This record gives sequence, structure tokens and C-alpha cells, in this order.
Amino acid sequence: SCKVVLIDGTVDKPQDLPPDFIFLQKMLGSSEKTQDSQISIEEVINRYFPTSQSLVLQMDIEGGEYEVLTSIDESDLTPFALVLVEFHHLHK
Repeated sequence: SCKVVLIDGTVDKPQDLPPDFIFLQKMLGSSEKTQDSQISIEEVINRYFPTSQSLVLQMDIEGGEYEVLTSIDESDLTPFALVLVEFHHLHK
């Protein structure tokens, strides 16, 4: 089995999540601007995956991906084997 962390501050916790799924009712934010309602990728790694070396990141955060990605320290990307991002507002 694998541990999964779902982060979405816009919805309630889904019903019947598998035991290895963790739901955080927060928004994914940049490391510099996190508040109680937000969490950064760095915080997620440190809290839930401190020794993992083959992580997958999937992100669809409606335009917030640019701020989050530019705030990530290069060393925080090391544990990711795959990063999937849905980019929004490419015309801007």
C-alpha cells in the first residue's frame, strides 16, 4: 500500500477514504505565505514523507500552481519521481 495525502480547502473530507489516505482541509500554498488554512509542499514532505525518495505530486490548484512551484526550494523536489501539474491561465 502507499500513503496518500489529499489537500483541498474547498471541499469537506470525502467519505470512505482508504486507511492510508490522509485528507487535509487546507489550501496548498507557497512556503513564504502559509497560514493556518494553508500548507506548503515542504511541510507536507516533512510531516508525512520525511524519508521517502519516490514521491508523486499531482497538482490542480486553479492558477495557484505558479506561486507554489516558484516557492519550492530545489532540494524539496528531490524526493519526487513524478510531478503532474494542470497549468491554468497560460494565455497570461
